[in-house]
Amino acid sequence: MEDFQITNSQYGKTLDLYRCKNCNFIQAAKARDLTKYYEKMIDEEYEETRKERFLQEDYIIKKFIPYNKSGKKLLDVGCGSGILLEASKKYRFQSIGIEPSKWLFKKAIKRGLDVRCGVLEDIPNSQKFDVITLADVIEHVTNPMEILQQIKSRLTPEGIGVIVTPNVDSLIAKILRWKWWHYRVAHVGYFSKKTIKLALEDSGYQVLSIKNTRWFFSFNYLVKRISTYLPKFMRINNIPIIGKKLIKLNLGDSIIVIFRKENN
Repeated sequence: MEDFQITNSQYGKTLDLYRCKNCNFIQAAKARDLTKYYEKMIDEEYEETRKERFLQEDYIIKKFIPYNKSGKKLLDVGCGSGILLEASKKYRFQSIGIEPSKWLFKKAIKRGLDVRCGVLEDIPNSQKFDVITLADVIEHVTNPMEILQQIKSRLTPEGIGVIVTPNVDSLIAKILRWKWWHYRVAHVGYFSKKTIKLALEDSGYQVLSIKNTRWFFSFNYLVKRISTYLPKFMRINNIPIIGKKLIKLNLGDSIIVIFRKENN
């Protein structure tokens, strides 16, 4: 189950990947539905980084708010323990989340958040939302075109969708190649700005914005991740005093995409 943890650091370990000759989309084409693995997933380190992740989710919300014209009903798909839902409160959103991990679901419920245990298709088509977010979710989905259609049927006419996903065409991804930190077993689809735009347009959406996004880490977390590239005897997990210092990072290898249904 470690391969499916959000904080898994076995970079370069993936399922068999295939590249489309027409559009260059990279996918683990033979992967089957992975939901059963996420249902059992436990990730203590994820909860330990809640403070930094809250800042990330707040940053994402600030990016899509200018495009939100229709209302305050928000659905966060793959919501984890509900960090984006918490961040959305100060913006007065009426937010609910859906999360397959039973462990993360229970963490969210303990915080008094409106979260259901399951996947997007468990949300009725009749339930409409002004904003639907998928932050670091679509790369875990074996059939991304299907989930894009599921989003469409649950959006209000003027509603917007928000996707955050790694950018496989980024400079850092090209430099690190198979050691890039987003090459993981749990990631079965690798988008570039070009292929995510193509997927959305083919699904009947208008892309409003595609930009690089920023992430927030503690110095300790960042050092620990970088250390995985070093021999074991050189690895560092904790740095006293400055370890908790907050680092803002934008390496251009993660994108935020905002879109809405075509002809709106």
